[in-house]
Amino acid sequence: MTTPILSVVIPVYNEKENIAPSVERILMEFGPVGKQCEILFVDDNSPDGTAEEVERIARLTPQVRLVQHGKKEGIGAAHHAGYHAAKGEYILCIDVDLSQSPSDLLRMKQLLDAGYDLVVGSRYMPSSKQVGKSLSRDWGSKGMNWIARVFLGIPLTDSTHTFRVFRKSLHDALCSQLDQKGHPSFQIQFSFWAARRGFRLSEVAIQFVERSADRGQSKLSIRRELPLFLRLVGRLMFIRMARVLPFMTVLFVFLSLRLIGIGNPILGTAPTRQADNAQVARNYYLHHNPFLLAELDVDGAKPIYQLLELPIIPYAVSILYRIFGGVHEWIYRLVTLLFSLATFLMLYQFVKLVYDRTTAVAAIIAYCLSPLEIILAKSLLIESVLLCFSLSSIFFLYRWIFFQSRTSYWVSCFSLAIAILLKPYSMYLFLPAAYLFYLKNGALFLRQISFWFLISFCMGTFIFYLACQNQLITAGMPTLYTISSMLENSLQLIGTPSAIPARAFVNRLYSIFTQDMLTPMMFLPLLTGVFIKIHSRTKGLFHLWLLAVAVYFLISPYVITFHGYYSLPALLPCSVFIGVGAKQMIQGGLFKNKKIFYKKTGVVFLGLIALACTLREAGASYLTTPEQKALVEAGRRVNQLVEKDAVVIACAKGISPTSLLYYANRKGFVTKDATVGFIEEDIKKGAQYFVTVAPEMVEDKQELGQYLYKRHGLVEREAGYVIFRLKKM
Repeated sequence: MTTPILSVVIPVYNEKENIAPSVERILMEFGPVGKQCEILFVDDNSPDGTAEEVERIARLTPQVRLVQHGKKEGIGAAHHAGYHAAKGEYILCIDVDLSQSPSDLLRMKQLLDAGYDLVVGSRYMPSSKQVGKSLSRDWGSKGMNWIARVFLGIPLTDSTHTFRVFRKSLHDALCSQLDQKGHPSFQIQFSFWAARRGFRLSEVAIQFVERSADRGQSKLSIRRELPLFLRLVGRLMFIRMARVLPFMTVLFVFLSLRLIGIGNPILGTAPTRQADNAQVARNYYLHHNPFLLAELDVDGAKPIYQLLELPIIPYAVSILYRIFGGVHEWIYRLVTLLFSLATFLMLYQFVKLVYDRTTAVAAIIAYCLSPLEIILAKSLLIESVLLCFSLSSIFFLYRWIFFQSRTSYWVSCFSLAIAILLKPYSMYLFLPAAYLFYLKNGALFLRQISFWFLISFCMGTFIFYLACQNQLITAGMPTLYTISSMLENSLQLIGTPSAIPARAFVNRLYSIFTQDMLTPMMFLPLLTGVFIKIHSRTKGLFHLWLLAVAVYFLISPYVITFHGYYSLPALLPCSVFIGVGAKQMIQGGLFKNKKIFYKKTGVVFLGLIALACTLREAGASYLTTPEQKALVEAGRRVNQLVEKDAVVIACAKGISPTSLLYYANRKGFVTKDATVGFIEEDIKKGAQYFVTVAPEMVEDKQELGQYLYKRHGLVEREAGYVIFRLKKM
């Protein structure tokens, strides 16, 4: 017989009466393909003459072969021996009682030809059918498969089933891990290692007919196999957890660094911006304003609106306020944190797709330990939300390009449009997006409708939003900030290079990459990752992404210099390069040829140093100073003592007066350095109270203090604040 293409492996024990019928049916259903196959019966030392029956049929049928054990070792060992002895390129497994249809094996092999490595005939898919199976065996089998799917992560509904097709090369790759002799432990172990090693698994629905009495009795005993199965599951769970332990450890550190101090006052980075967002969310909740009317409290009794960025987050938070029955800043912070967590998970998946698991873990460590991201993830700013939509736009576009997922394309379009509406400078993402289209179609991407639709959809949405804002302004709505004024100011600054000294800009960049966004521990891996030679055009995506961010930095030096949180978009490509550089340094440099113990110990030690550097830079976000406590207490006392419709002047020197006004829960005016003239002007506009968290400003010997004590009435004075009632002029 010539070398077969297919090897049908059938373990047997005391199955003498089923040998001939099984051979006859297999060859009949295989048809012409039967001439290209061999049928291996693996006898587990049967005492009933099964081996002799196989030898008799083998003399008549050249496709039949016998593999025999000298002693009974179990069905798993029989499968293992059959796989080793198989000569065909493909191995097809079936039970000797033919509870499954041999013709289904050929249908399953077609999936192997389509690129899968292991295909299982499933008894538990929605379109599967079972005939005559007892309830106890059915429940036992389903329970084992559920455990295998949930606790071992095997992506099959019937991983315990013998009925399967795979390439012999798959068994050769896995044979060193296969040591189970029982059923279903052997099949579970085989499926687990196939999935773990990255092979592609699939399954097809089949009809399963329980063997009748005239075909003998099943040798499977759930009671005997269950203890072996549970011990195997425990061992494989430990192996699986060891694999995900680095990721879970980083996730734990990520959440801990961001949840600690999440209830601190709104007085961290950019406190005025944070207080503005908090006011907008609260006014949505209290006044049920339309979506585009983001109302602030900083212009006296009359409403004034911020038409700067799409207020999607404050509006969503106001809905949560209604659900949870009140205004709680921790709800806002948790929303921001959830977007930061989504970025963390997407970054891991993205880098794992493009590079590997080790690089992905190193990349999320860099993201996790970014001091700036830690601060912003538990703030009321939208930068962490923006980062999530920015990454989502490129990640899902990548999935559409390389995995043909149409849903991913629409998610990418939506994410990029939202990112641009949140911050117009997010248009820099068009550059890495265009590169992905180039990877797919070359220079012809400029002729692709999908590319121009993405650009048109994002820009059309942005222009429509600007038109809505302009309509509100034309209608006479009082506004404080608008996108149009922001863009106009930015263009003026771009045309005035001297507005930002070059030294100040360079110093700011140095601070960003060594203290604020990254730490000194990350700088060397970053440089290593950027300048390492790439062997794939796909990986060039991140170089182009970093270049796009650099262009954004160069045309926006003012905001980068004076508002450091605008540099956060650089964190995504930088994290990837830190991951690439860290892997190269650890595997090819620092710990080359070291024992695994020393390598792991060294990595942990470096991780602890990096964590210490992060805590040194972000440590202030976990603390509340006496001045901050006084501001919060002053605001709460105003809220308790002052009429609900009163207009308040909030004064805070060195910290945000807008935050003081927010905690007072009143409309009013804000100032950092109040004067007599300023107060009298605000009294004419309706101001009724004055509160300051700088008591030294109103000492009796000061002009302001003499004015307030003589002309107006003291409401309350404490060590950290003073409240006055103002009399009309």
